[in-house]
Amino acid sequence: MGVPVRLVVIDGVLSIFDRGMDMNSAQDVRVMLGALRSVAQEHNLAVICIRHPSKAKGGLAQHRSGGSTAWNDFVRMSWLVGQEPGTEWNEYKRVLVSVKKNAGRAYPGLKFHTEWDEDAKEVRVIWDDICTMTADEVYAAREAGNQQKASDEQINSALDVLRKEPGEVDVRKARSLLRGSGLPGDAAFKALTKLNSEKRRRGYVPRDSEGE
Repeated sequence: MGVPVRLVVIDGVLSIFDRGMDMNSAQDVRVMLGALRSVAQEHNLAVICIRHPSKAKGGLAQHRSGGSTAWNDFVRMSWLVGQEPGTEWNEYKRVLVSVKKNAGRAYPGLKFHTEWDEDAKEVRVIWDDICTMTADEVYAAREAGNQQKASDEQINSALDVLRKEPGEVDVRKARSLLRGSGLPGDAAFKALTKLNSEKRRRGYVPRDSEGE
């Protein structure tokens, strides 16, 4: 007998759509989510569906994930995971805040960060504090330009650091090398992209260096 399953995580949920189904169709979304609910009830388990927010600006958080409103209307609860306002991208600080909740008690959001455990060779989630912001406020802070973008000079500064590192440099290593540098978060990725372009011109293609 196998281990009982109590939680199923689908990342991303659009991958289980049948061919011909439309994420913008309330009927299609309800059919798919209804099928998932039937499976959850039959096997007494919970299902978490992961989706990505749209790039559209303005509006309520519950309508910011794109597609039909049935995505939010059908489920019992939905949550937003986003960068903690006022922090840099490479600080790995995030918030988990409620978008909708119509089952159980209401709880405040949470702040957390991730860090690399060198001994275990895995990323760990560290829960930090309560987050009093709403999902709408987290979106608004992002749109207000709270997260600084790297200038060409800053990208080149990051590139100088990465060039000095012997061996292969992937995204995780680039972020680690630049942590505490004060450079904007996207400087690491943009500098790494430049570094890999230089290596390709020399005939070397880095292994998985641009993936997460």
